[in-house]
Amino acid sequence: AFYIMSQKPETEKWKPFGEIEMFSTKYFTMCAIGGILSCGLTHTAVTPLDYIKCNAQTNPKDFPNTFTGLRNVYSGKLADKGYKGGMTGIAKGWAPTLVGYSIQYP
Repeated sequence: AFYIMSQKPETEKWKPFGEIEMFSTKYFTMCAIGGILSCGLTHTAVTPLDYIKCNAQTNPKDFPNTFTGLRNVYSGKLADKGYKGGMTGIAKGWAPTLVGYSIQYP
């Protein structure tokens, strides 16, 4: 049945992982997973913007603003300067960002 949280009967609590005792191994595991999902994934999602921003600060001629910078990298216009085109070029650095921010949580 579908309930709004305040209307859900107390006997039907949603516990997909069962009972979690405070400060148990299961508790800290769930906290770590929550940290990885919240911190690691969100920072990874903004990596392309950070990549373009840093390039705009050091190379304003090729990156005059965010949208032009994204377009120049994605189209491959800057391939002669070492920037890969397409999603590969825009998503550069996503893996170290994901790993670094995910293990940083604790």
